[in-house]
Amino acid sequence: MIFRKNRILTSKDKKPIIYDVYYEETEKPQPVVIFCHGYKGFKDWGAWHMVAEAFTDAGFCFVKFNF
Repeated sequence: MIFRKNRILTSKDKKPIIYDVYYEETEKPQPVVIFCHGYKGFKDWGAWHMVAEAFTDAGFCFVKFNF
């Protein structure tokens, strides 16, 4: 499993979005699950990393971020 934590998506004149992405390195297309959370960094709170790993193990690419 590949795990990229706290990547930054930037856009001109907009606040940056910090996101994590989990996926398997493969030639096959993977369905994507996008987990959007409210605010204050709760994408990293609780068991969300375990949820991301379970989806990745099931063949999904999992992206999580806060608004």
